[in-house]
Amino acid sequence: MFKGREDPAYLDHIRAMPCAPHLAMGKEQRTPTEAEHFVHKSHGGYDRGDTYPGCGECRELRHGTMGPKAFTRMLLRMGLDERALCDRLAQQYETERWPCP
Repeated sequence: MFKGREDPAYLDHIRAMPCAPHLAMGKEQRTPTEAEHFVHKSHGGYDRGDTYPGCGECRELRHGTMGPKAFTRMLLRMGLDERALCDRLAQQYETERWPCP
């Protein structure tokens, strides 16, 4: 269904990191890290470049309690830009995995 937008190895890489919102909030992470899509694949997003490390607690806040826009505004006030983080993580991953000569 989302052929060409999936990258399981990249998602594993993201899940190995701590939850970015919890780091920004200065809170202890209590649930496992998940790959949170800033732009969901059903809205044209990709795994690589549209994903950052989040956790179950943050997923509930983002998709349930607050909603994505309010959650993004809250993180921006704390200095975490999800879009910029997704871009930076994808660039870092590509540099580490496929360095140019």
